[in-house]
Amino acid sequence: MIRQLGFAEARMHFMHALFEGTTQTLAAVRLQGRFELSLFRAAVDELIARHELLQCTIGEQAGALVFERVGPSLTCLEVLEEPDWRAGFQVINSVRLPLDRSPWAIRILLDPAHGSWELVLVTHHSLMDGHGMDRLLRELLERYSDRLRDPQARRPVSIRPVPAAAEAMLPRTLSWPDFAARQAQLAGLQPARIPDPHVARAPHRERRTATLFFSLPPRRVEELARRASEQRTTFNSWIAACLLRAVFEHSPNRSTMALNTAFSLRSLCDGLEADDLGCYVAVVPTFHGTCTGVPIADLARDHGRLLTRAIFEYARHPESAAFAAMRSALEPLADVRAFVQDIGYTYAETALLDRYGELTVEHFYASANRAAGTAAAVLHGVKHQGAVYFTMNYTAPLQDHAWVQQVTDELLRLFTYEASAS
Repeated sequence: MIRQLGFAEARMHFMHALFEGTTQTLAAVRLQGRFELSLFRAAVDELIARHELLQCTIGEQAGALVFERVGPSLTCLEVLEEPDWRAGFQVINSVRLPLDRSPWAIRILLDPAHGSWELVLVTHHSLMDGHGMDRLLRELLERYSDRLRDPQARRPVSIRPVPAAAEAMLPRTLSWPDFAARQAQLAGLQPARIPDPHVARAPHRERRTATLFFSLPPRRVEELARRASEQRTTFNSWIAACLLRAVFEHSPNRSTMALNTAFSLRSLCDGLEADDLGCYVAVVPTFHGTCTGVPIADLARDHGRLLTRAIFEYARHPESAAFAAMRSALEPLADVRAFVQDIGYTYAETALLDRYGELTVEHFYASANRAAGTAAAVLHGVKHQGAVYFTMNYTAPLQDHAWVQQVTDELLRLFTYEASAS
């Protein structure tokens, strides 16, 4: 055993089991340049030796969830010939990670006709967050690039376990009974008496993740960032407010909306070693009343205030979590199909370079598997080379494609309007 899972890691693990992979995330980098399987595999093996958590599965000991080291056999590398990366993305996203064997995987999608290939990292949030995924991709590209120049190139291996003292650094303002009670309240969110036309019902085995892709060019991103700064709010909160408005406009039966906001606790974990790739993600529900007539700027500021308050109220990464209480609190959610409960938005900067030796980075995409027990939708954005690339993930057939397209079109309209407003 390396260590127990913390609060956020355990919650993600339970949700993955209850909702069939709902917290599984993909990050993809499209690359121009040579792909040599043997050299790439050696770079992956080097990375596994460097990071302890990449050698682990998740198990249960004495009623607690723990990371268990099983050795370097978890390369989980597979190469597929797939010229359409979006189609390959969908296929990979539909396969649930076997957490008993490995909570992560790497897939290579080859496009021989164009000399391109897609590096896809699949990971579960119980293992690492978006920051960790981005760092892992960067390290992997650096090491593979080194090996293309010199096949014998190796960097020193440094394994640094997570210090237990870091667990005590975060605020502990929310007791476990309070946490369990708040989680149980989510199960009480029932659909409106008049069913929303975009929400269907289907058993778990018939659900799948579907995705819409779109992007904002650098100039539009700069304009939106300027608008947000003028209104004293963040770009993230501005985009989240636009998403909330777009959803509300096309969900007439909802008088109250909820925005599940993912945020990283990594900035609060200064005591963690730099080499750690653990997960420090929590998901906080921030509830809003009707947003009809509320200016985007006011909604964005409201979101920012709620998120800040939620961080101080919820942010915990204890040494020992009450796993039984958490499990019982989350289990009722498996049968909830209330659309109001699960709208999400995450946004991340990427630290990837434009080039790694002879490799050229063409784009960077991220996606999340949303095959949840609820009617789940999430907008995931990643900034790369000044542009922001979005994926709108939703659960089919729980959500109608036409409705998701309406929301996406409204979102793009709001982005254009808000960016051009003086």
